[in-house]
Amino acid sequence: MIDGAGWWRRLFSITIPAISETIKVVLTLGLINTFKIFDLVLIMTNGGPGNTTEMLSTFSYKLSFQLNRFDDSAVVSNVLFLILMLVGLFYIRTIRSEGDT
Repeated sequence: MIDGAGWWRRLFSITIPAISETIKVVLTLGLINTFKIFDLVLIMTNGGPGNTTEMLSTFSYKLSFQLNRFDDSAVVSNVLFLILMLVGLFYIRTIRSEGDT
């Protein structure tokens, strides 16, 4: 405010850069948490009307245990693993860079 910066300039030049590491960690953990709600989706909607709430984990479950297509289920599970591994590596990198500062 001393330099005449407005509200938007203070937000984007001071506030957001100050909490950017926290924002990265919260978004990453939130993304990981969305992959962990397999049981809720399966019990509540079973993939939802017209597969609208189906996720990779519920899709893999349906392929293996309802359709007996174990090879396709393994492919879906490996893709899910790769996505979560990339997100996890990003999270670890963010935590390490946060500890360095």
